[in-house]
Amino acid sequence: MIEVSRVSSAQEALDLWDQEFVDVVLIYVQSLDAGHIALIKALEQKNRPKKIVIVSQDSRQVAREPAAGSNELPKSDTVSQSSPLHCSASSASMLCRLHQHELFENLKSDTNRQVRVSLRKLFAEITGLGLDLDAVRVVSGGVLFLTYGLLAELGYCADEIYGLDFRPLETIAAMKSAAELESFFAVFLARACKAISDHNGNTNRKKIEAICHYMQENYVTDVSLSTLAKRYRMSPSYLSSLFAKSTGQTFTTYLTNCRISKAKEILKHTDKRIYEVAMEVGFKDPYYFSNRFKQVTGNSPSEYRERVVKQ
Repeated sequence: MIEVSRVSSAQEALDLWDQEFVDVVLIYVQSLDAGHIALIKALEQKNRPKKIVIVSQDSRQVAREPAAGSNELPKSDTVSQSSPLHCSASSASMLCRLHQHELFENLKSDTNRQVRVSLRKLFAEITGLGLDLDAVRVVSGGVLFLTYGLLAELGYCADEIYGLDFRPLETIAAMKSAAELESFFAVFLARACKAISDHNGNTNRKKIEAICHYMQENYVTDVSLSTLAKRYRMSPSYLSSLFAKSTGQTFTTYLTNCRISKAKEILKHTDKRIYEVAMEVGFKDPYYFSNRFKQVTGNSPSEYRERVVKQ
């Protein structure tokens, strides 16, 4: 299980530290300044976290074990080449712009096919940089944390998607090639896509049910695709497609059937004139109403009334 917390200031970070146990700190900044260094020193005085990773556009990433009592940060060229989080300036640069990658925008739309395409592009970019395996692992860790953060923003619980025993960082550390890492993320992101898709499916189903109920209750008013799309925060074209897919009918056909169904009840139980029935069920033109009624039932309104009375 991975819990990701974001803070916007050094004080927020220190407050979080007093409440939670933190394994890894990722300091992601345009430029490392005195405030960031002061934060790192403050964290080290607390003897945690286990690892601090610094990513900035004008410095190499630094991965280090906290050194209590130290008054200076080691220069980037003192980082051990064997450090599991050591990487080059190229990988640091990629981490800085990783959040802008199309992969995460596509993930929001739950299109697994497009996510797979974006994932291949991402790893092609990584391969093109000529990064060593440790650096690729660092970038992979960035993909992991950004995905967890995105899921949290969208309201999903990662534990429910992946399970409490899921240990992705250990898996990433054990991978022996960029190809293995890409395969891992293909499965990892597919599970995220499925969760988002299932959720969107349930949400859309509820929206269509609500729209159908609204139409059944308000068929006499000037109900239109555009007004309902705005009401339920969709584009008219998307609502039209979703409605047809969910109900097997077009929006217009469903609305017409609601009105004709109500008209049949009125014709059966009252002596109201045809134009009165038309107005009562939302048709402004009685001639258009009669034509639509016959198309749906096979009888004109008058013929329908006579047939029902005889029964």
